[in-house]
Amino acid sequence: MTSASVGQGKNLRTILGIVCVLIAAALIVRLVLVDVGLATPIHRKYVDMSAPGLLPALFLHVGFGLILLYGGLATGLGILTFAPASWNLTVIDRQMISLPLGILVWLIICALVQFAGGSSYLILALALGLPLLRIVQIRRDLNSGGNDSSAAASGWSSHLIIFALASAFAVHFGLLWRMPTVYGSGTLDLGDITVYAANYHALKKSLFTVIPLTVEGDRLGPPVNQIASFLAFAFDDIPAFDISLFITASVPFFFFMAVCYGGRTLLRYRAECGTEPISAIRICAVILMICAATRYPSWIVESPPYAFAIPFGLSIAYLAARGEDRHGFFFILAPLTAICFAISKVVVIAVFGSYVLCRFAGVVLASKSPRSTFFLLFGAVICGGFAIGLLSYYGPIFAGYASAQDFGPNSFRVLFYGITVDSTNRALPFLAGDLGYILLIVGAWRLRDYPTAIAVAVAMALFFFYPFLFNGTASSALALVAFALLTGQIGRGQPDRAPDYLFILASLLTLFGQAYRDPGKWEFVLLWTVLFGGALIIALSPFTADAHRPATQTRKGRLGRCWRYALPIAVIVTVFAHADGDLKFVGKWRNVVPPKLYDLWRKVAELTPPNALIFTDQTGDQPSRFEGWNDLSATADRQFYISSWSVSPLRSDPAARQHRLELNDAVISGRLRPNALTLHGSYEGYFLALRAERQPPETAISIYNNGEYAIYRLP
Repeated sequence: MTSASVGQGKNLRTILGIVCVLIAAALIVRLVLVDVGLATPIHRKYVDMSAPGLLPALFLHVGFGLILLYGGLATGLGILTFAPASWNLTVIDRQMISLPLGILVWLIICALVQFAGGSSYLILALALGLPLLRIVQIRRDLNSGGNDSSAAASGWSSHLIIFALASAFAVHFGLLWRMPTVYGSGTLDLGDITVYAANYHALKKSLFTVIPLTVEGDRLGPPVNQIASFLAFAFDDIPAFDISLFITASVPFFFFMAVCYGGRTLLRYRAECGTEPISAIRICAVILMICAATRYPSWIVESPPYAFAIPFGLSIAYLAARGEDRHGFFFILAPLTAICFAISKVVVIAVFGSYVLCRFAGVVLASKSPRSTFFLLFGAVICGGFAIGLLSYYGPIFAGYASAQDFGPNSFRVLFYGITVDSTNRALPFLAGDLGYILLIVGAWRLRDYPTAIAVAVAMALFFFYPFLFNGTASSALALVAFALLTGQIGRGQPDRAPDYLFILASLLTLFGQAYRDPGKWEFVLLWTVLFGGALIIALSPFTADAHRPATQTRKGRLGRCWRYALPIAVIVTVFAHADGDLKFVGKWRNVVPPKLYDLWRKVAELTPPNALIFTDQTGDQPSRFEGWNDLSATADRQFYISSWSVSPLRSDPAARQHRLELNDAVISGRLRPNALTLHGSYEGYFLALRAERQPPETAISIYNNGEYAIYRLP
C-alpha cells in the first residue's frame, strides 16, 4: 500500500469520525430539547412504554450479567490452575478455554445446589470460592506471558468504553422487551421470552425433566436449550431479581461483552503467531458478519441459548486453530463442541461440529496417526450421535408443528404461498436475507478452505430446508466465518479480496432483511449495529494493519478519534430518554399486558398453595399470547390444568387440545368436579382464575377480585 493511499485512508477515517461525533451531538441536543419540553418525543405516536423507575432494577441485572461473565471466566481459570505443567498451556489458551469451562461448572453447581434445596448465595459462594482460593496461581498463570503496561492501560480504557456500550445495550433490551414486573407494565411482543420464563418456573419444581406448568400431565423431556434458566438460579434469591429482566438484560450484556472479549483475544493470538495483521477491509467484513449473525437482533433475548452459543463458538474456533499445531487439542474438541451446544443452542452443533470434524480430518490425513484417527472417529460418533439423538427425539415434535408450507427458503414461502414469517409478508426482506446467505456460501468457497466451506454449506442446506427449526444454523455460519478469519487460520496471505467484499455484501443484505423482520423495526436494528459494531471496532482495532503504522497526533486525528467517547455518551443519554418515553421504539401497536391481568397471576402465586391446581378461562384454541399461548400464566408458579399449549404435544393434536379445553370449561362452569378428571399428580386444592364477569360454580368461594379478574377456591 502506498503512502498516498494510507493518507487517504486516514483522512477518510477522520472524516467519518467527525461525522459520527456531529451525529451524536445532534442526537443529544434533540433529546435534551425533548426533555425540557421544547420538542416532541421521537416517534411520539408509538406506544408509551416509559418506565424510569425500572432503571435501577435493570442496572442491577446488568450487574448479574457482569458477575456471570467474569465469574465464569474466573472459575474456568481457577480450574485450569490444576492443569499439569506438561500441558504447556499458554495465557491465551487459558483465556479462551476458561469461559466455556467456567460456565459449564456454574451450570453443574446451579443444578446440584437447586436439587439440594440450597440458595443463590450458596451457588455464588461455591462458584466464586474456587477462583478466590486460587487467585495467586491465576495471577501467576496470566502473567507468565509478560505484561505490557502501556498496552494494559490502553486495554482498560477501551474496556471501560465497551462496558458502557454493553450496559446501554442491555438496558435498551430490557426496556424494550421486558415482561410486566412489579416496577411497571411489560409486553408479550416476543412471546418466546414468556416460554423461557415459564420453563424457569417449571425447572424450579422439576429439575431434570421439563414438566410444564401450563398443561397438567405434559412431560417435555430433558431441559435442553435452558442454559439461562439454570444460570438464573445463581441470582434468584437476591432481592429485586426478575426472570424476565435476567433474560432481557443480563443475557444480552453477557453476550455483548463475551463476544468483544473473545474477538479481541483471537486477534491477540493471531499477533502472537506472527500472522500478518488483519486488513481494514477484512476487519470491516468480520464486524458486519458478527453483527448480522443472528436471526434478527431481538432474537438474542427471544432465544437466550443462542446468546451463549456464539461466545462458545469463539472458543471452538480458537481451539480448532490451535489444533493445527498441537493435535492434542482436537482430542478434546469434538466432545467439548457437543457439550457446549448441548447446554446452549443445540442446532448450532451442525455448523461448528462439521467445521471441527473437517478440520480434524485434514490433520489426520496429513499426519496419518492411528491415535488421531481414533479420536477423529470418537469425535464423529459423539457429535453425530448427539445430533441424531436430538433429531429422533425432537424431530417428530417439530414435524408435527409443520405443514408443507413451512419447508423451503423463506423468500420462496412468502412469494409462492403468501404466508407471514417473522411478522411480515413482504418478499423483499427475505429475498435479501436468502441472497446474503448464498453470497456467504460463495465467499466461503472463494477462500479455498474446505472445512469452512463445508460447514457453511451444511448450515445453509439445513436452513433452506426447514427455516423454523434451523434458523440458528444460518446465523451461526456467519459467526463461524468471522471467527475463523480472526484467527488467521483461513484467508492468510491471500491477495484476493473478493471474499471480503462478498462477506460485506452478504452481511449488509442480511441486516437489511432484519430491519424489516425485527419486532423492534429498523430503528432497533440500527441501534444494535451502531452499538455492537462500535464496540467491536474499539475491541479489534488495536490489532489491525493500520494500528501498526506510526500514529500522527494531529488535531484533526484526535478529533476523528473522539467518536469513541461521543458514542457511549450519546447512547447513555438515549437510555434515559428511552426510559422517560422521550425515545420510543417498535410502533403504534404492542402486546402490552394489562396491569390487572399481571395482578391476577401475582395473586394466584400469593393466595394459593404451592401444590394447587388452577383452572382458568385465560386460554383457548387460538395461538395468541393472551389466549392459547398464555405462557405468562406460568409466572404464577402454579400448575394449570391448561393455560398454554404453545410447546405442548396438544399443539399438533387439535382433537386432544379441544377435548382438554372442553374439560377445563366444564370444571369452570361447574358441570364437572376436578376430582372426576384423570390427573397425573396429587394437589392440595383446586382454584379458578377467571374474568370477574364470568359466573363461577355456586360452591366456589371468592378469595380475590380486582374488578377485572377474580380467584375462587373450589371445595
